[in-house]
Amino acid sequence: MGTLTLECGGYTIALEGSVALQAGDAGETHAPRETGEAGKARRIALGEQQYRPASVVRVAASRDSEQLWELTLTSTGGGTAVHASGAVCLGARVVVAIGPYAVALAAATGELAWQRQCDPATCFGVFRVPAGNGLITHGEQQIARLTADGDLAWTYQGKDIFTGPFEVVPEGILATDFKGDVYALDFEGNLKAMDKGKPFPH
Repeated sequence: MGTLTLECGGYTIALEGSVALQAGDAGETHAPRETGEAGKARRIALGEQQYRPASVVRVAASRDSEQLWELTLTSTGGGTAVHASGAVCLGARVVVAIGPYAVALAAATGELAWQRQCDPATCFGVFRVPAGNGLITHGEQQIARLTADGDLAWTYQGKDIFTGPFEVVPEGILATDFKGDVYALDFEGNLKAMDKGKPFPH
């Protein structure tokens, strides 16, 4: 059960993954739709309605030790876990990677600002662009750059799935595929170099 805590726009955002849906979680809805009734937890469900969620993340915000809101994100598609790069603060929003999506929530209210499918299978993590605007997403099949408003700027696919180490550094993006090949991209999605590696496991 992964957990992550972020400070975002003066709010403390706590994420908990691999949680079970509760009886009070409102709605079995298809994406992107938010449900909730008085006395029931809010839920934002992404993906296809006919499939059971593969990923469930509980998100809550507090300020001065007072909890302000709580909701549950669910998604079909590839399963994801909460970890260090599973969410990031972007201004007054928190962006969460869940299933194949990146989801932006207002830190103050939990309102859905935008959602974007950024990989056909799974979005492993989200990263801020250093000294720039927007986000880089680490997907299983592709790397993507999103604007701060969730628009897709570009995507990049390698020769194999990106299941190896992944870094966003000031100089660009370093991604390793299943065969161990390391791709160096700039922030415009251009391949600058590629080093041959060994297939996993090493």
